[in-house]
This record gives sequence, structure tokens and C-alpha cells, in this order.
Amino acid sequence: QSIAVRLKADDGVSLTIEDDGSGLPADTTHGFGLISMHERADGLGGSLQVSPGRNRGVRVEVRVPYARLAPTRES
Repeated sequence: QSIAVRLKADDGVSLTIEDDGSGLPADTTHGFGLISMHERADGLGGSLQVSPGRNRGVRVEVRVPYARLAPTRES
């Protein structure tokens, strides 16, 4: 089994993690971990997608726009 990790910068930052394991069962529900990851991505104005991998397995991709990553100055 293998895992691929890809970090890409374009109009934001995207992190993709994909494995070639057995994948998620069709009746899988999101537990606390995935719910928390969705909430964190949403809080940064981004998104999180969990889907089947290209060669079985699971693919997790999080995208966050640059505007939300830039530090802010407080007066």
C-alpha cells in the first residue's frame, strides 16, 4: 500500500492526500474527525472533500484561499 501527498499553490493552497487502500464502505458516515476537518476548512473560507481514490483507496483534499491565510494587523 502507498500514500501520495500533494501540496499545490495557485489561487490558494490545496493539500491532497490519497492512498490505495481498501477505501471507505458505501455506508460510511462522517465521524467527529471528518466533521471537525470540514468545520476547520469552512472556518477558513475553504473546503474539504473526501472521495474515492483513483486506484481504490480514499482521497482527501482541502483547499483554502490565500486571502484567509494572510496575517491581519490589528490597530
